Amino acid sequence: MSTFLLAGAVFIVLLILLSRIPGVEHLVKPLVNGVTWVFSTFMGGVSGWLLWGVKTAWRSHTSLLAHLFTRRVELDPAERIRAANRKLGLRG
Repeated sequence: MSTFLLAGAVFIVLLILLSRIPGVEHLVKPLVNGVTWVFSTFMGGVSGWLLWGVKTAWRSHTSLLAHLFTRRVELDPAERIRAANRKLGLRG
């Protein structure tokens, strides 16, 4: 992974250096525009997935906590029926 980061950093530095050379700017500008477009598109998709992941993790944890701190009688309808039958003296 660090190799890809290093290659990306070298590519960006080379684009910056090439953009400083007179007469080469018209060749480098489309590359820079393409790289920034790909980066912004990728980051837009990543931010959506990141939001979905945070939302899913939050809902999962709140559901887990609700199930950990809620009595079984309140969660399970069969248990409610058994409890009602016990109160009436019936077998459940």
